[in-house]
Amino acid sequence: MPLNNSTPTATISFAGLLLFLINPEKKECEVAIVQCPKHELIIDIQEITIDRNGSLLKSRLISHSLSTERDIKITATQALQAGVTEHRGAEFNRENDVGDPNDSRWLVDIDGNKFGNQKLKLRPHEYVEKKKYLGPYINVTNGIIYTELISNEKFVSIALHDATLLPQFLGRIAFKVGLDIACEEGQGSVVTLSNAGDPSNSLPLPWKENTRYLIKIENTCPHSEESRGGTDFRFIFDAVSNSKNERFDIQRVVENGGRENSGRLATAHSDFSLDSDVQVCMGGWLRRTPSFTESS
Repeated sequence: MPLNNSTPTATISFAGLLLFLINPEKKECEVAIVQCPKHELIIDIQEITIDRNGSLLKSRLISHSLSTERDIKITATQALQAGVTEHRGAEFNRENDVGDPNDSRWLVDIDGNKFGNQKLKLRPHEYVEKKKYLGPYINVTNGIIYTELISNEKFVSIALHDATLLPQFLGRIAFKVGLDIACEEGQGSVVTLSNAGDPSNSLPLPWKENTRYLIKIENTCPHSEESRGGTDFRFIFDAVSNSKNERFDIQRVVENGGRENSGRLATAHSDFSLDSDVQVCMGGWLRRTPSFTESS
């Protein structure tokens, strides 16, 4: 769903194991698909007809021939905004559950202080047994990126490389990310999806009155034998690495009223203990990486 009071020409909805960054030079959003067991990259595009109040009247699925095995570029002609920016509220504190629910920072920083606190290499560490890789990539040239869906539950980060380290409290996290692209009203305004290196294989989504487009991009990972013992989030650290081969997972926590065994508590948060149910999660930001095309 678009941001409140937003009237985008197209909204991209991202879900599954994906990594995001904003290229500081090009001001574009780059998205990397994290390859994992039995993953399936799905791209569905809908044309949605709305009334003058923005309420849904009808929708239809748009067929396309875009390859999900090749890089994809999403551009906008006559866009109202140059580049891609993040939606951020005036205040944000994840641990204290403070912030606009659409704030882009609910998506966790994979290279932040709860996950090793260093720039990551865009390849697996040599000691990873079941290596994963990044790609294909999706580049978006214009729009506003934000949290589309935030978890009701709270989470911790788990150090897989050192069982003696206590979980680090995160709080709520983003499960879906949205990116709204707004173009000028009238002819000539169009959002275009195309495979990199093959401009002939493109799909134009022209501006139409009372019409919006929804582009769903999902890298879904169904439960498998390899998924046991953790969440799909840990596969990220089979595809990227830090210098110490530190690897992490995330896990949901539940309130316990301060009565749980201290070995299962989140650091500095005695009111929460680990939940062992099967969990599906989102990817995260790479804040210290300028581009997925850089040498690594």
